[in-house]
Formats: sequence, C-alpha cells, structure tokens
Amino acid sequence: MKTVCALNAKERWDFRYKLPPGLNWYPYKLDYLIILLLVLLSGSVIISRIFTVPSSGQQLLIQTYRGQTNTINLNQDTVILVQGRMGISTVEVNSGRARIISSPCPRKICINQGWISSPGKSIVCIPNGILIKISGQEDIDAVSY
Repeated sequence: MKTVCALNAKERWDFRYKLPPGLNWYPYKLDYLIILLLVLLSGSVIISRIFTVPSSGQQLLIQTYRGQTNTINLNQDTVILVQGRMGISTVEVNSGRARIISSPCPRKICINQGWISSPGKSIVCIPNGILIKISGQEDIDAVSY
C-alpha cells in the first residue's frame, strides 16, 4: 500500500519542528556572549570554592570522653594519636583539613566521614568517645526572623 503525503520533505520538516506563534527565538551574537559570561562566572565561583585556603585563625579541637581538649593549628601538618574509651584513634591534619584515619570502633563511621575543612564541621566517634571539630568563623547559611 502506498502512503500519500501532500507535503514535500521541506514542508514536513517545517511542520514537525515549527514553534507556536510568538515563540520563535533565534540566538543572536549577544545571546552567545551572555551564555559564555554565565558559564565563566559559575566556573570561577566553583574553582574559587575548591581552592580556597583556610584562614590562619582556624584550629582543630580534639575532645575525648574524659573532657580533655587539645587545640591544634590546621595549617600545621601532623598526625595525632588520641586515647579514647576503646583504644587509640589516629587523627591526620594536612593542608587545612582533618580526618580520622584509624579507630578501634566496630563500624568505622568516623573514618568514612572523610576530610573536614570548614568551620563548624565535626567528626564524632561515639564508641571511642572522641570529637574533632574545626573552630573559627562559621559561614552563615541563612537568617530567620
């Protein structure tokens, strides 16, 4: 059976891809410039957030279940052994960030939390009774009245 179409190939293409009246939009050179500027701006914001160096005032607070508190400068690269309830946990401080690299706790949640580098962030090992927290000026997310 032969299919009959009253429209030629060009008219069929126009019919399928034609926008409704009033929505015809064709990009101009200025549109490309605006899109390029938005991409560059968003890229620079992302790159600046990734490569920001912590301020020199940030410190790492290490608190144990006995209430002992140690303060370490985050700009100082070091490995610290902390005696907890179950045993010794190892805290690594490197280039303005910190993490727990070993702990005797059974589920290892504190190790899986990874690096912290922003003020107010913390890692807690509840079974071993250890808290590490970065002190400093915290960024405000939002203000509610």
